[in-house]
Amino acid sequence: MKLLRAFFNSVYCRLFDHRSLTPERLFIFSSQPERPFRTLPRPLAKDFFPERGWSHLLGKVLSDLPLRLPWQNKARDIGYIIASLQEALGEELLATCHLQVANELFYRNKAAWLVGKLVMPMATLPFLLPIPPQRRG
Repeated sequence: MKLLRAFFNSVYCRLFDHRSLTPERLFIFSSQPERPFRTLPRPLAKDFFPERGWSHLLGKVLSDLPLRLPWQNKARDIGYIIASLQEALGEELLATCHLQVANELFYRNKAAWLVGKLVMPMATLPFLLPIPPQRRG
């Protein structure tokens, strides 16, 4: 939960320059409906749809990340992510979802975090993927 709050506060302060920062606005709960509040010159997030399957979708997401080092074993890690999603949601529900991810990585405790959400027909769930630095040797 601390990571979510830190990320939200970072984004909120970047967008609003610390204006109107009150206790009620320190954290947004995902139960709130989506509402566009203004048009941004650069979108804050991208939507990815599993039209060619989750393996292809995640391959695209991970390939688009602005990482300096190459991925050690992308296919293996995609398999782990899909297995985790299927275990949590089931294949049937996962087939109805799409993924929305923030355009920027969030850095905390020596790891990059891909922050996003799984958008389902009746709900939205957070999607957080830690990307630890590679170990040498």
